[in-house]
Amino acid sequence: MDLRESIHRIHQCERVFGKRFYEHFFSVHPAARRYFRDTNMERQAVVFTMQLMVIEAFYENGTPTAEQYLQVLGTTHQERGVPVELYGGFRDCLLEMLKEFHGEDWDERLESEWTEALELAIGKMAEGYERRFHV
Repeated sequence: MDLRESIHRIHQCERVFGKRFYEHFFSVHPAARRYFRDTNMERQAVVFTMQLMVIEAFYENGTPTAEQYLQVLGTTHQERGVPVELYGGFRDCLLEMLKEFHGEDWDERLESEWTEALELAIGKMAEGYERRFHV
């Protein structure tokens, strides 16, 4: 299994995956819940899985559109007061959920691809904190 196949599998049950991810994330990082105070979490679960597609597109192709989207997303997070330091915890929780979700199909290659993709995305989002992108 590779990153693209992983994304496809996640999208087959996006609401469940997104909901379970946020439950896990908030249990490990309860202070993060405040950044989602006014957020419809059912909708957020779907948006989250769509954002995983952007991360995969940026990782696979480095597309300028995906790059700018991640930078704008970073700016949006900054405006909501989300500390960039929380991204490491987000990454770790997501990797844990991906491992659980994929079960026996999770291997070193897939973990490596996801880790690299998330690190690239986090880097671009952090640029949004520095450059303050707006649409």
